[in-house]
Amino acid sequence: MTKSESSVSEKRTKKKLTSISSGSKTNGMGREEILRALKAQKPSEFYAWDGNSEDDKPLTQKEMTNGLAAYKKRGRPFSASTKKQIAIRLDPEVLEAFQKEGPGWQTRINDALKDWLQISNAAKIDNPDLPTEFVNDLLIAKAEDKSLATPFVPLDKR
Repeated sequence: MTKSESSVSEKRTKKKLTSISSGSKTNGMGREEILRALKAQKPSEFYAWDGNSEDDKPLTQKEMTNGLAAYKKRGRPFSASTKKQIAIRLDPEVLEAFQKEGPGWQTRINDALKDWLQISNAAKIDNPDLPTEFVNDLLIAKAEDKSLATPFVPLDKR
């Protein structure tokens, strides 16, 4: 659309800018006149509700406060767990394997590292010569429901 084809046209007449849009004329006031009129207006005259439409009713002080409080609470909620953001370099095949499972791949990497840490610590503390599979089975058994477990009783105490 070229400038001459625009639906809004403006013409200058003796320091007044008149805008015509789709055939309807605006108030004919210039920017400076509008600003002077707004500055001359008293705060009590800003808006007078006619009582006809509830949609036009101005907000009460309480509604305004609640709205501002809700606006300030926007964004990501605070988490109880404190995680640190880091940069880590992974082999492409490791990253691909986690991302292939879909959203939540960063959480799955975190969980895998926590599992490794738990297994590693348990193997080092209890017995560094224990196979990793045995330690893994031991950790799984610890996580199971204790009410289903049968207590161990040595043969000489039966």
